[in-house]
Amino acid sequence: MIKNTVLHYIGEIIVVVIGIIIAIQLNLYYDNKKTLKNEKNSLTRVASDLNSEKILLKNFKDDIKYSIIYLKGVTSDKKNQDLDSIYFHLRKVYIHYKFNPEYINLKYSGNLNLISNEKLRYNLTKYYELKYPFYKEISEQHKDFFTNEIQKYMSQNPTPNRTDGLVTKKSLEKHLKDEKFIDLVNSQINYLNWIEQSLNINEIDYIIEMIEKP
Repeated sequence: MIKNTVLHYIGEIIVVVIGIIIAIQLNLYYDNKKTLKNEKNSLTRVASDLNSEKILLKNFKDDIKYSIIYLKGVTSDKKNQDLDSIYFHLRKVYIHYKFNPEYINLKYSGNLNLISNEKLRYNLTKYYELKYPFYKEISEQHKDFFTNEIQKYMSQNPTPNRTDGLVTKKSLEKHLKDEKFIDLVNSQINYLNWIEQSLNINEIDYIIEMIEKP
């Protein structure tokens, strides 16, 4: 009788323990499923941010290349046609735009570990924490050069405009004979070359490829 009662209680305990284990396993299963879903959604948003940035950087790099060719043509090859455009290219300044809202959300919510792929998490963090400050520094240096050198020169050497608002070719040709002006143009070419080479689209492609891997 006592033996049967003990066995009965043991059986009930075993059933309860099994029930708890099953409940825990089910909770873990659903938690993992939810975590994987959140990770997938988050990485989709990260990839979208990176693709938007890639498009902007590519367009700017192409634009920079065109400005470099134009400015080199004006100074080195003495191709003085279409001189009205020189100030457009001379005033071109790189501005760093941030495309990292999802990364910032993950970082400040303490959910970066939601990205289970350690290599991906490392490369994403390196890009935003190292590359972004570098791009910002480039942007600030270029802006300082424009403000302190180009803009200062233009204010000290104003160019008379035609009645239609365009700069006269005669006044432009006068500037092209000024060594200071030519030095500024060459400095702008050097800055644009530096910026174009520094904007790394391949790094973005690499991270996107890692995200899209099954």
